[in-house]
Amino acid sequence: MGEIFGLVSNIRPVAPVIRIGLERLIHRGIDGAGVATVYNGVVHVKKDAGKVTDVHSRLNLVDLPGDVSIRSASSP
Repeated sequence: MGEIFGLVSNIRPVAPVIRIGLERLIHRGIDGAGVATVYNGVVHVKKDAGKVTDVHSRLNLVDLPGDVSIRSASSP
């Protein structure tokens, strides 16, 4: 099963807000996570397998630019 959350906001960048949402899903047994943002018509994506905190440690999920974002998390 997977979780998806989208955000359009006047707060920039939105990636830090999305990361908080991902971390709140940890109790669901997440085994993968990703964040995509849109900035100036370009989609920026970071995703990987593992717990949200581990994925963030490897990829720094909060440094993506943009004010539109979607995040996903997948569980077994």
